[in-house]
Amino acid sequence: MKKLIALITLGLIWSCDSEKCSKVSICTDSFESVDVQILDQNSNLVALDSTATHKSGTKIYSFNEIEEEMEFFEILNDSHRGLVKTSGSEVIFRAWKDGELVIEEPYIIGHDCCHIQYIDGARHLVPLRAYLERAGIQALH
Repeated sequence: MKKLIALITLGLIWSCDSEKCSKVSICTDSFESVDVQILDQNSNLVALDSTATHKSGTKIYSFNEIEEEMEFFEILNDSHRGLVKTSGSEVIFRAWKDGELVIEEPYIIGHDCCHIQYIDGARHLVPLRAYLERAGIQALH
């Protein structure tokens, strides 16, 4: 019985945020993230150097340890839940390749008092036309 009470209490603590989530939720142990896929015009994966997510002009997350053949790039994860409103906050996802900004895309990211959630924004992105052309990939018009 003491274990059950401890688990319920822990769930209540985890479910609250700065907005004081009105519903009491017992959260799962899964670690969620919102991610995006970067493809060229031929639907090939694009290798990036680094990514960053900004909110109100401030970098709130960056990722620099990118593997050559990554299929998805993380915008935010559960550890950032306290930085966004449950109803959603606008963030800007940026990505660089060869030192050049190739992606700059807005998203609305929120949470359900337990896990980060995608609300709006493109799930598949194509790098900026100028980069594709310099890389020798024909951009579609």
